[in-house]
Amino acid sequence: MNIRDKQVKILIGTLANVIRAENISTSNYLELYVGDESLDSINNINNQAIYGRRGSGKTHLLKALQEKINSNFEVERKLGIYIDARSILPLTNNASTSPEETASLIFQGIVQSMIDALSINVRLIFGRDQIFPETLSHRDKSDNLEIQNHLNAINLELSGRSLKRLGSIAITEENNTGSELKVKITSSPEVSAGKTLSGKKVETKSDLRYVSIQEISTSLQALIEWLQLNRLICLIDEWSEIPAEVQKHLAELLKRVFISGKFSFKIAAIPNRTDLGHKTSEKFYGLEDGGDIFGYQLDNRYIFELDKAKTRDFFNDLLHKHLSVIDSNVVASVIKTSNKSSNTFINVFLTNKALGELCIASAGIPRDFINLFIHSYDQFKSSAGKHISVKNVRSATSGWYETDKKKQIDEHATEKILLQSLVEEIVTKKQSSHFMLSEKHSSNPHILSLIDFRVLHLRKKGYSHRDIPGETFNVYSIDYGCYNHLNITRTALSHNSLDSLSVQDDIRQIRRISLPDAFLQKFQLSVGEAFSCPNCKKPVDTRHLAYIKQNICNNCYESVSAITPKRTELSANDH
Repeated sequence: MNIRDKQVKILIGTLANVIRAENISTSNYLELYVGDESLDSINNINNQAIYGRRGSGKTHLLKALQEKINSNFEVERKLGIYIDARSILPLTNNASTSPEETASLIFQGIVQSMIDALSINVRLIFGRDQIFPETLSHRDKSDNLEIQNHLNAINLELSGRSLKRLGSIAITEENNTGSELKVKITSSPEVSAGKTLSGKKVETKSDLRYVSIQEISTSLQALIEWLQLNRLICLIDEWSEIPAEVQKHLAELLKRVFISGKFSFKIAAIPNRTDLGHKTSEKFYGLEDGGDIFGYQLDNRYIFELDKAKTRDFFNDLLHKHLSVIDSNVVASVIKTSNKSSNTFINVFLTNKALGELCIASAGIPRDFINLFIHSYDQFKSSAGKHISVKNVRSATSGWYETDKKKQIDEHATEKILLQSLVEEIVTKKQSSHFMLSEKHSSNPHILSLIDFRVLHLRKKGYSHRDIPGETFNVYSIDYGCYNHLNITRTALSHNSLDSLSVQDDIRQIRRISLPDAFLQKFQLSVGEAFSCPNCKKPVDTRHLAYIKQNICNNCYESVSAITPKRTELSANDH
């Protein structure tokens, strides 16, 4: 069976159904997961924040970890529960709702998810086929009563009519009868009740009660102890979907309630969209990195330009496992016909050069790799070659940008201007896909946004430049799928010109392709984020703390307080 057969075409077409972990019909995420190194690194009782861009495999990793933990429950008595943060976000449209209030509502959802998971897994916990049979023994009746007591205590504290208080902050929730409790966030909380929702009858309540964080913590810990669990490991996915201003308050709630108990948290989040807390004059508010929680990076684990063998093996296993779960018989037949093995399965479809191109284009992101593979195969079907070619991959990359990334770039005019400038400078002028940029610009918000949008990829940190001793650089690659969609009129690239593009597969080739500071300074001037210093004539960065706090130039440190910068909001078409 060759790769043009109808059965193979159907197989590749069906691959789109298992791209997202939440769409996988089989419950065996562990068997399908590729990347034992990552799984082993988070299979512990530490609190961890797992960082990765969209498509980097965070969801699949959490679900595989859940299966691994629960499969060994009888030995270790640790229970893993998975929570999608999107499913517990409150539907609050009230502009007056404070971040602290929203955090308390999400916290309630997390606790409720824990209770639900304990209820669902009660047979696993007790090792019985039926916990509450019709005819209860004395012990069973005692167990039943004990569970009910624990759950009733927690439900009382999380009822729709109760208030939570965190320090001097009173937090309210909409109750389940349709009325709404109002709260004023002050050192002396003021509470009123009676406002109706959707025109319902006004109610007045005078029997409100405060519930302390300590009560919730004690009740949950007592339940865990009674169930004889050694650890409850809570896996929170899509953390970055929680509003940024709410995250640190939720992190503080989790710390206060769970940090000293038999609870662990694994939080899957997107870099640059996560705020777990900040340092105050007295302590750290939220979850402190390196103390309360430890970071684990999924991005940049498989960089073809740095480790070709490791990256190739990872994506070979990824493709082989995902296709095998769809139809293992077709996969076995293709391997047999081509005289390949499961270890070289990917070369049935791609030459080594095209495979390298695909690994670089996907920038180590598994979901992007699979999507680009599907699109490359579609391009291959209309060609005359025996394998997917570099041209097929490059055409697919261009189409994938149009489908998946273009809209997000078009909605952010400033980032689009920067991307246009990068393409003109690096791709058009230097015919390269990679470049170096000084590490001092690594926190530039527009650079970070382009990375978040997956059109700019950080390939290596802390690299040196042979002509600039003493300074370190980061190496980036540009998603060349965007080249034909940025309306670059002066030197527009076509599909044919992509053939001459130099896509570096070795980091050492990048040493002489660097962006000077003047490039970003010119960009900042063009979008109104800088103005010329009257003293040193260099651009003053209006986002620099020196200017924000003291009105001084970030270059010569002279006062520029008399200068009022003109901020010009340019559209991408004005560039």
